[in-house]
Amino acid sequence: MQASRRRGPAGRLVFYNPGVGAFPVVFGNPAVAAGFAKWLRETHATRVGKYAIGLMAAVNATGFQPVHKNDTTTLAVRQLGSP
Repeated sequence: MQASRRRGPAGRLVFYNPGVGAFPVVFGNPAVAAGFAKWLRETHATRVGKYAIGLMAAVNATGFQPVHKNDTTTLAVRQLGSP
């Protein structure tokens, strides 16, 4: 799942917890991914349980850029490896 950024390229969705670090969110089923994206768009959630929702950010030491409530409206489900 990716979020289209208003400024700059799209980023891959990640979960982050300081004790674990950042890891990409990967779904084995496109329908489940679409459902999760819809839930994020509707709720504007920025956390799932103990994990913050964000984007992969190679420029940050943590590999994580937090999303803001408005960022969740730009989520798009894409197959791994697609632009």
